[in-house]
Amino acid sequence: MKKILKPALFLISISALTTSCVTYDDAYYGSDPVQNSVNASQTNRQHKLTQQKLEQLTLQLASISETELQNSQRIAHLEEQLASITSQLGSRSGSYSKLSEQLKAERKERERINKAMQNQFSKELAKTETSLRKRQNEVIKAIAETPASSGNFNVYTVRSGDTLSVISKATGVSVKNIKKINRLSSDIIRVGQKLKIPSN
Repeated sequence: MKKILKPALFLISISALTTSCVTYDDAYYGSDPVQNSVNASQTNRQHKLTQQKLEQLTLQLASISETELQNSQRIAHLEEQLASITSQLGSRSGSYSKLSEQLKAERKERERINKAMQNQFSKELAKTETSLRKRQNEVIKAIAETPASSGNFNVYTVRSGDTLSVISKATGVSVKNIKKINRLSSDIIRVGQKLKIPSN
């Protein structure tokens, strides 16, 4: 970028230019009146040209000074905007870091909860399977101890915790057949109820 001259430097240059012209004009006059008249006319024209040049330079100087002021104001405004944007970016960066840490903590907590739930579910499932196997064995034992009735059926008395599914797995007789033999309309059975179970 070209360096803009300060107003004082322009004025010094213009003043030096005008002084130089005046010194030259004083040395330009001689003893011949006609020649002096011609010289005076030329000097006047030069003075007018110099004055016009001075006015043009003054206008240019004023324009340059105004432009320089506007540029300075524009630069100051841009610097303020840059500072504001930099501040906002810094603030957002801090917020993003904080949010990222929160998300990491939440993800870790969810993983812990899921793992705990899986462990609890596995324990409950194992406990349930053990209880079912125990109940099936009890049903098998109860049926084995029950004398076969007529028609090759064993009569089993429903106990607490029994379901048609448990009885079916223990005896190898499908739920559908148990319901058909005992004329059951649903899977609901009650404690003390007598069920016919095929002995084969």
